[in-house]
Amino acid sequence: MGRLTSFAADNTARDIGSQEQLFLDDWIIERTSGLSRTLHRPVKKGLIQEADGRPWERGGVTTAVRDAGGRFHMTYNLLYWDPSVRHLHPSIGDDKAHWFRIVPCYAVSDDGVRWQKPVLGLVSGPTGFRPAPREKWKDGVFMEPTGFSRENNQGCPIFGIQDLSLFGGVRDPKRRYLVNVIYKDSDHAFASITDAGLYFSPRVPGLVGDPNWRKRMEIIWEGPRRGPRGPNVLVSGYDERENVWFLCDQCTFGKIVQDGRQISRWTSADLIEWSAEQLVLPIAPDESHAPHDHVEYMRIEVRRIAGVWLGFLNVFHGDRSDPMGEMPTQKGVWRKGLTEYRLVVSRDAGKTWSRVAGKEPWLSPHQQEDGYDRLIGMGDSVVRVGDQLWLYYGCWDGDHLAWKKDGTIYYKDRMRIWRTALATLRWDGYVSFDAGQRAGQVITKPLKFTGKTLVVNLDALKGSLRTEFLDASGKPIPGYTAGDCEPAQGDGIEIPVTWRGDRDVESLAASTIQVRFELTAGSLYSFRFV
Repeated sequence: MGRLTSFAADNTARDIGSQEQLFLDDWIIERTSGLSRTLHRPVKKGLIQEADGRPWERGGVTTAVRDAGGRFHMTYNLLYWDPSVRHLHPSIGDDKAHWFRIVPCYAVSDDGVRWQKPVLGLVSGPTGFRPAPREKWKDGVFMEPTGFSRENNQGCPIFGIQDLSLFGGVRDPKRRYLVNVIYKDSDHAFASITDAGLYFSPRVPGLVGDPNWRKRMEIIWEGPRRGPRGPNVLVSGYDERENVWFLCDQCTFGKIVQDGRQISRWTSADLIEWSAEQLVLPIAPDESHAPHDHVEYMRIEVRRIAGVWLGFLNVFHGDRSDPMGEMPTQKGVWRKGLTEYRLVVSRDAGKTWSRVAGKEPWLSPHQQEDGYDRLIGMGDSVVRVGDQLWLYYGCWDGDHLAWKKDGTIYYKDRMRIWRTALATLRWDGYVSFDAGQRAGQVITKPLKFTGKTLVVNLDALKGSLRTEFLDASGKPIPGYTAGDCEPAQGDGIEIPVTWRGDRDVESLAASTIQVRFELTAGSLYSFRFV
């Protein structure tokens, strides 16, 4: 897969400390027998809801976070088609795919499902939408605003809020959130930035009711600065080994080669000056290049999870069989197609990546042509809710292609809508080792650890897990054999493993050991020493 790295052949001792170990790759695994490895997909919950319980009307999520009090905060973009923008900027012109207005918005929720839209009173925006008169349908079927008012949640000056403590590798509570502020002079796709800033904050900014919210944050920069991919700065995380921030995203158009869009990486020591672009995830040779299914890597969202960097790779399955699917102003850039998400993992802060479960999709689009998530795309929008991961993702009820190259509309009787959906997953439940009624086992590579207790993320309501430690010669350590182990059962993300005599494991922390898990009728997701 291009610059992919396999760790399976490296048998040096792993110093894992108290870091949780997932089974995304073979880095910690020496061998297995009698087990299958399963990629677990998020469970789709459908569109999020308006405050009154109706399905979410419009707006694709940019970022979603949960504050210390448990309240959810979402920044999103309201997009609606408007042919009148064609003369507002030279880059819009006759490319009808740019004939839209995009308005940043803000919403809050107590339960993460029903979302309220607080009144910001910042801009005059649409109060609702209706089908445009037939005389406007020459260039497509439009929904036009029913009216305008300032009593809305639109014009949100915060582009994005990232919880760096949860997924970004940042431990300083005063810098828990990274906040990107952007003001523009208009609401079309090529509007100019009039004011901007990047900040650290210990809390979610009090956008409602606090006129001094911006002054309460730690300034990183203010003014006409930009990130490496434009004004929007959503970092992938902080690399503690090299003391740099890094960001992975779609490569710039200047780097697009014949194969299509790919993934690049940038770094910065201060979030002000950024390195030159480095291509880190080119399209793999084994991807499809068929005219009706030409694979490109559209985007990647990166999270720090269990000591590794997990990438949610947005894979575009493009249809190049019809020349009308090509962008009219950029040769070699194709618009028709659908997206899916796969998982990739990096152990060096995004420099190299390896696949998780091969090319198996992790989050797939709706099969029906007008399904609510026919086209999917995420922002920085993953939060923890109890023992679950909640994933908010933007979704279109149609193909990536809205307008053909010749300016004719792709869907004859409607215009696709951008909205937000929710999916959930067991916490750190991306991949598991599974066993049936016949026991299977997994043995780790030699490792060193820190802690007194071994806990496992385990689903074994009808089965059990026995664990034993092996010494440097591969022999079971007395007192910590599978026979001494009390079978671990149940379903939980931190189930303790115990041995007869209430032995803790701290006495072994200075030694190099291996761990052998014996599983029956269950699924093992991860382990850690605490």
